[in-house]
Amino acid sequence: MIDAGRALGANRINTIFKVILPSSLPGIWDACRLMIGAGWTFVIIAEIVGASSGLGHLMIESQRFLRTANIFAAIIIIGFLGLITDYFFEITYKLLFPWSEKTHAGIETHYKSV
Repeated sequence: MIDAGRALGANRINTIFKVILPSSLPGIWDACRLMIGAGWTFVIIAEIVGASSGLGHLMIESQRFLRTANIFAAIIIIGFLGLITDYFFEITYKLLFPWSEKTHAGIETHYKSV
């Protein structure tokens, strides 16, 4: 793609902003989407280990006092937070990168097929 841009007369700055960034940003967005999932995991682990508030702390305190319903409620809330975050990233992906299309395997193609 870089060679095609240069062949069409793009200088170095145009190549960066019109070719390289538009083709790499969808992959960067997907990496952020994956890392947000890992981030939620680490937040919950940190709350379990040493926080005095939060869902992880609620789970540990509920375990201590045998409040099983609270544990399940916290797990469901954590799941919904993850789903909402993932849905947000999926919707914004479609809005920010309309030229990029994902196949069923999750592999992105840079241009939609006609």
